[in-house]
Amino acid sequence: MIETTGVGRVAVTANRLRLALGVEARAPGAADALQALWTRLAALQRVLDEHAVAATDRQTSSLSLGEAFRNDGAPAGYQAACQVSVTLADTDRAVACLDALLAAVGDAVRLHHTAWVTDPARQLARAAGVTLGPLRLLREGAAGAPPPFPDALMAARALSSMPAMEAGETLLTVVVEAMHDIE
Repeated sequence: MIETTGVGRVAVTANRLRLALGVEARAPGAADALQALWTRLAALQRVLDEHAVAATDRQTSSLSLGEAFRNDGAPAGYQAACQVSVTLADTDRAVACLDALLAAVGDAVRLHHTAWVTDPARQLARAAGVTLGPLRLLREGAAGAPPPFPDALMAARALSSMPAMEAGETLLTVVVEAMHDIE
């Protein structure tokens, strides 16, 4: 038996756009700041629903709540903030989605960065001039990624039960071999 492993490279065009957004709110009290944040996140979620962004393409993270201060160091109430990662499959409508987010959430939304991402199997099929068929084989290659830490899973469940928080999908690192039929 002869087995070989090869590495190939192909230039592809990214087909999805990932946005790292921030949402924040300030108020005199901590509870009010958090409630204002929930309201703004709910508005953001409505816009994402209107633009058909799948729940698996949204993830709320980095929730923070703390005292806010003026430039002179004096207390200025409380600030609640979080980050929301959104992956847009319809990149042609990305500007319209951002415009709608700004209209709904206003100056409380921040765009931290953008990144183009791709679906490797579909891109390789496109480069080969074939259509990706059903998944025939998915096999774990080498171990190496530890299982998620149980406390982290419990924290994620707790956050996902809060108003306007979305769990999205978490990436686990594994090495796999995938084999598709082609059509």
